[in-house]
Amino acid sequence: MLLNFQLNDKFLVTLILIGQPELREKVEKIKQLDSRISIRYHLKPLDFNDTIKYIIFRLKVAGLKKNIITKEAIEKIYSHTGGVPREINNICDLALLDGFSTKAELIDSKIIQKLIDDTKR
Repeated sequence: MLLNFQLNDKFLVTLILIGQPELREKVEKIKQLDSRISIRYHLKPLDFNDTIKYIIFRLKVAGLKKNIITKEAIEKIYSHTGGVPREINNICDLALLDGFSTKAELIDSKIIQKLIDDTKR
């Protein structure tokens, strides 16, 4: 009913759904809702080069002046996350916190591997 409100060929309600892939599956089960969605977009995992650019971009936006993460660390991040931005963010946040608490000058593959091992427990 909510999506049926119109006035002179203008929709009165615009609904934007943003969520995890599981949301798409749930929406597809509700045929009435699914048929009313006109634009769909799914963010796919990043490739390795885009993962590098993504991590560096986020660090620069945060105010970084010099590189503090090694390429080997990014390789481990990529292999662990499969390029999923949400998971990249999670492991990078933990790596920065770990690096700060241990006064590390560089986030290297050892730090990343330790975090990966800790999350498996």
